[in-house]
Amino acid sequence: MLNTDGISFCAGLETVKLRARTSQFGGVLERESLFREGRNGETRFTQVVLANEANVHALQRAEPYEKIRDAIPGLAREPLAASARKAALAHDEDVIDMIRHLANAQDEAALLRQLMGAVRRLGAETTFFCLTEKGTDGAHQSYRVLSASGVGLIQKYAEEKWYATDPFMTHAAHSQQPFYSSDVGSIKYLDGSRREMAEFMRSFGASSWITIPAHGPEARFFGVLYVAMPDLPQDGGEEPLRKNRLLFKLIAGEIFDWYDRGERASSWSSSGLTRLELDILYLSAQGESAPMIAESLGLTANAVTRRHFKSINAKLRTASITESVRLASARNLLPIASTRKVAYVLHSPIYGIYLGSDHSVPFWSGIMPSGMDEAVVFEDIESAEAALLELRLPQGHDVKLQRVDIHQAARTATINDCLRAGLPAWDPLMQTSGGPADDSATPGNLTEVPPSFYH
Repeated sequence: MLNTDGISFCAGLETVKLRARTSQFGGVLERESLFREGRNGETRFTQVVLANEANVHALQRAEPYEKIRDAIPGLAREPLAASARKAALAHDEDVIDMIRHLANAQDEAALLRQLMGAVRRLGAETTFFCLTEKGTDGAHQSYRVLSASGVGLIQKYAEEKWYATDPFMTHAAHSQQPFYSSDVGSIKYLDGSRREMAEFMRSFGASSWITIPAHGPEARFFGVLYVAMPDLPQDGGEEPLRKNRLLFKLIAGEIFDWYDRGERASSWSSSGLTRLELDILYLSAQGESAPMIAESLGLTANAVTRRHFKSINAKLRTASITESVRLASARNLLPIASTRKVAYVLHSPIYGIYLGSDHSVPFWSGIMPSGMDEAVVFEDIESAEAALLELRLPQGHDVKLQRVDIHQAARTATINDCLRAGLPAWDPLMQTSGGPADDSATPGNLTEVPPSFYH
């Protein structure tokens, strides 16, 4: 996704940054507020706004700082254009399919579009998703809010710091169960910031609420999906929310899993570890010795201890493999190696494996791979077939879908992943005249034996 430098503004203990991001899936504006509280404490609140005319105008109206407010129209120009170029979601698409497509979103712009489409199909207009990160002391230290709508409401929520007393957020931090506006109680019995928040929400046209918590195995993050209706609970506003609560739970779970996969992938990428090194760490964590690891992975014991252990320790800046295992566990890297998933790549005996596109130009492993040593993967057959249609290949082409097994957090398939699936290897630096790949679809040699713990 293309990022702009944006604009930054300091006001007392608050620093605000406004950025624009665009991609082939649309555009977003990102408003980040960093509040310094006390000597060492700080809270980060980031609102990611789907770029459309209504949301951009709402963000501008709600912006309290003139410098940021004046910068919004200029920064929003490219995201608005990117969103306008992206076709609207099909009106006849089944809501279950829309929810399922959340997992395949390529970035937050695509995720927001799918979220808005699914919630509108269920009869609601106001919705946002908040991903909350806890600090080492358990206190909430950052909030990332996906705003498909309700942009002005979220801006007020951040400005007044209602996240500190929000009853929906408090409930979500310790529960998996849905929570409704009527569970908070009548507004006349509320006081302080909770009453201010409830009254503002009603004035905004959001009178009945359902919030759906989403949690993962790592307690550092949790998510909350907020969905609102304009009618009061006593006027039946909660009924459609209760009726569709299971579908809202699916939406919340899919969005949280999307962020969880991204967090793991980011942690893995920043570590610099290879997939083989992750496998070695995982087996070490299971108590296997170097000779046992070597046997499991088809390596020599000497290669494990002298080359791979040394490389792992250097990348993680540790003094021993035991310390590296402990650090990898703390950074949630080990589950990446322990679980795998099935995905799909596109393969042609003539062109090779589809590696991805840049500015609508496709790259294939057999024709100018341009340094690419990994292939784009698709989560399911439907998304792979959709990508195949977008390539607009000539009639009678020989491109087929091929299953590959990859690490759970991986978003691409390596050359060895493709080899394990019986596909041909390729040289990323190969230069050709643009003719067909001369690999005859003959599988190459597997340089890394699949781990024995994976079947």
